[in-house]
Order: sequence, then C-alpha cells, then structure tokens
Amino acid sequence: MLWIPVSVVCAAEGISFQDGLPPELVIDTELPLDEQAERMAAMVQWVVEHEPRPKGGLLSGLKKFFVASDEPLQLTVEDLKEHLGDAQGEKLSVVGLYTAGEEDGGVLRAGGGEVAITLGGGVIPRGFGEGDIVGLPAVVTGLAESVSDSPQPEPAIHATKIVPCDWLATMRVARVREMQGDYEQAVDAYDESATVARQANSLFSGYAIVRAAELALVELEDQQRAEKLYNNAWTHCATLDSAGKCAYVIWRPADGKWEQEPLRSAVGPMLDELNQKSFWYRVVDGFVRIAGNSPSLGVILMAIVVRLMIWPLTRKQLESARAMQDLQPQIKALQEKHVDDKKKFQEEFWKLCQEHGVNPLGGCLPMLVQLPILIMLYRGIRAYIWQFDGAGFLWVNNLAGPDMILLVAYTISMIMFQKATQRMQPTAAMNPQQAQQQQMMTYLMPIMFFFFFQTFPAAFILYWLASNMIYFGEQYMYTQRKRSAGDEEPIPGRDKKPATGFVGSMVKMLSAKDTAEEHASEDRGQRKSYAEAKAAKDGKKTSKSDKKGNRK
Repeated sequence: MLWIPVSVVCAAEGISFQDGLPPELVIDTELPLDEQAERMAAMVQWVVEHEPRPKGGLLSGLKKFFVASDEPLQLTVEDLKEHLGDAQGEKLSVVGLYTAGEEDGGVLRAGGGEVAITLGGGVIPRGFGEGDIVGLPAVVTGLAESVSDSPQPEPAIHATKIVPCDWLATMRVARVREMQGDYEQAVDAYDESATVARQANSLFSGYAIVRAAELALVELEDQQRAEKLYNNAWTHCATLDSAGKCAYVIWRPADGKWEQEPLRSAVGPMLDELNQKSFWYRVVDGFVRIAGNSPSLGVILMAIVVRLMIWPLTRKQLESARAMQDLQPQIKALQEKHVDDKKKFQEEFWKLCQEHGVNPLGGCLPMLVQLPILIMLYRGIRAYIWQFDGAGFLWVNNLAGPDMILLVAYTISMIMFQKATQRMQPTAAMNPQQAQQQQMMTYLMPIMFFFFFQTFPAAFILYWLASNMIYFGEQYMYTQRKRSAGDEEPIPGRDKKPATGFVGSMVKMLSAKDTAEEHASEDRGQRKSYAEAKAAKDGKKTSKSDKKGNRK
C-alpha cells in the first residue's frame, strides 16, 4: 500500500488558510476569485503575444557562451537588498507583486521585502489590462539605485520597463483554482507555471511542480501522473548548489499553516515510494544488496555482469577485427586495382569477406545490443535515485547528481572507445572523405555526449565509465592471449565455407546486378572488341587508351 505523508493527505485543508506562504503566493480573498484568475490569464496572454521568450536548445546555449549578452541580471528582492553595493548602477530585472503609486513609480513587494520603483521618462506599465494595478505579478527591469533620503541604504529600481510576469501569474491562477476546488485545472496550471518558472531560473518552480504532484496523487487519484510530476520535480529542481545544498524550497500545509522545507525532503521519499514497484528499481536494488548495500559498488557490479553477458558478442567482435586487420593488404590491393571503379571494388571487397567468412560490420553488434540495456538501466537508476542521493564514490559526493570530473573521465573513455572501434574497421575500404568523417566522429560524438549528459546522475555516468574500462580490459586480455599463443591459431572463418549471412547476401545482390547489366548489354546487340570482352570477363574496364588502340 502506498504511504502518503500527512501533509499530502491534508492538502485540501491548505486551501482555507495562507499563513506561512510568501507574498507572491498569497491570494486576496476579498476580491472575486474568478475575476482575479481571468485578469491574470489575460496578462499571461499579453506576455505570449508581446514578450516572447528566447528559444532554448544547444545552439542557443553555445551562442550565449561565445557572444556577450546585454540581458539584465536576474535578482530577487532579497538578493538586491543584500548586495546593493555591488548591484548599484547595474541593469537588472526583479520579480514581485507590483502596486502602482498615485503619482509616478510604485512599490514591488516580494518575500524579501519591498523595493521602491521610480519610472524613467515615458515609461508606463504595459500588459496589465484595465483597472488599478494593485499587487499584480510583474517583472521590473531597470537600473539599481539607493534611496537617498533613507538613514540606511535602501534599494530602489529606476525602471525602464514594467510588464506582467507570466510564470507567477500562471502560478497564482493555479492557487485560485486550488482554492475553488478545481483540482484538474489547478494541476495543469501548476505544471505549466513550473516549466516557465524553470526557464526563468526561478526557485518557485520547485513549489509549483510538487504542488501539482500532490494534488494529482491525493485529489485526482492519478498515481501515474503524480509519478511523472515527481520525476520532473527531481530532474529540474533538485540539483545542489556549490555548497552541496538544495537551493529549492517548497511550502506544504501542516497544522493550520504552510511550512517551508527543502524540496529534496519532499520529493525524494515520495518518489522512492512510488518507484519501488518498478521492475528496474528492483533490479538495481538487487545489485546494491549483493554489493553489501553499497550503491557505487552495485553500479560497478551491474557493469561487470552486463559485460559478461555480452562477452560472446564482444569476442566475435574482436575476432572479426583481427581477421579484418589481416585482410587489410588484400583490401588495399583491390582498392588500387579498381581505383576508378568503386562499384567493382565494392563487389570484390564483399567477395573477399565472403571467402574468409568475415563480417566487416561485426564490430557494431555489441554496441547495438548495449543501447536498449543502457536505456533500461538508466530507467532503473532514475527510479532508484533517492537511494543514490548522498551516496559517494571516491571523489564523487553524490551519485544522484551530476559530477563534472566523472563526466570528463567518461568523455575521455568514450574517445578511447571510439578509437578502439575505428581500428576494427576496414580503413583500406574507405575513401579519404570517409576516413576524415570517421576521424571527426571519434571526437564529435563524445563531445556531444559531454554536453548532453551534464545533468545526468553520476551513477549512470559511473556505470558507462566502468563498462568502457571493462571493455578495454577484455580487449587487452584477448590480445595478450593471442600473442602468448604465438598467433598460431587460424583466423576465424579463413578455412570455412563462404559466408551465407549478411555478407553472402551483399555479394549475391552485387553479382546479380552486374549479371543483369551484362545480359542487357548483350540484348542491345552491342559489339565488343576482344580487349573489351576480356576486360568484362576479368571484371575490368577498358581504358580510353585501349579503346583508341583497338580503333587503330
């Protein structure tokens, strides 16, 4: 039976009180709730139409990395007060509840206090619709300054733009719907606001996604959706700062008020409880138990067992690579012989492989087999993430979070793995362009993985690193065994019958095509000289000089 914390069970009770919530999440109950929700929805629509957010993705990230940006610094009211000396004169943007003054300017209120707002020449708030601007979610952009007539330095912002804050407006709509008991719309609004708040680097995204998960679990009784939301909460919000602490906090109803707590303590146990029935959770848990309840050793043990399982395929890969290396001189001779006829070279190349029972693509099979295994193991590690939280390995302090040093070590191992795989390919069968592309992929693919895996749990990176290191050990032991045997063992397939599998199919296909072309040529009644006929029989093309000689 699923265990649910008391604070989650009494989630519905939290809609009747707001004590303990920050000002950004407090709803004015004296105003009609529907009117508040409608106005904030209209504000969000205005932002969508007039203030589109920059697109994300890898290219945008690289552009920001190499090109200087003039975007304002995003600060909270609390940070602005604490670092007023450093921020003074800087262009920044601050989020809070804006109330316009009777004259110019106004006040921006948030959990960290209040900030005075002065308006630059011709600046007016836009996008708030009709009516007074009182306690509406806003983003104020301008220059940081201090109030001169204050006995102590107090922050102020000389605003150059004041527009609605879309994620905070959507989050307040979710609060209104929750207070009205419309939990379906509340969950949707919380989920949407969490995504946008995350893009805006707001710590409120943690509260929104957890609140959506709690309502989905308790009020909607949708365990599948709750599990997905809890997983999203961990993925997007439960990272650690430089001090090793979770920067995200949430508020949960308890004893007639809302209490603040770290996001991890709310998400981790609940996510673990939901995932315990997962098959892959149990697989990972089994390896950890066998490894003496050590999560790091359990991951390494998984890598060892998987490598042992696919060892027959790895051995065939190494044998195929050795055979292909021995065929390199013959392949190179074919390439020189048919330098102007790529089609004929391909035919002779596949015939040569068939004669020796060698599959040039055999080195790819273990890699293809590992892909679904990696996907399943990643699912298991993600399901087991709370058990990895706080577990260490060597310099890694937390296997549940990313680790840059481990990622660099993994990237280096991938480059070595790519080079080892390259040595198994018939390089003589490649043209210079193909060889150059393969050389580029040796470094390009690991670098792409480096950027892609920066947010992945260290436990998954540790598994892949251990798997690569075990493979290098297998390759070394196989090579040493062949050397100690004096290389007297025959090359696999050299004395065997011609291959009838993939290689045989390629040979038959190419041969059939050439035969059909020869018959078609004869049917057209083309007359051939003796040299041309002999060249066709030998599989050669008559050069232009031969043709001229025949004419003479």
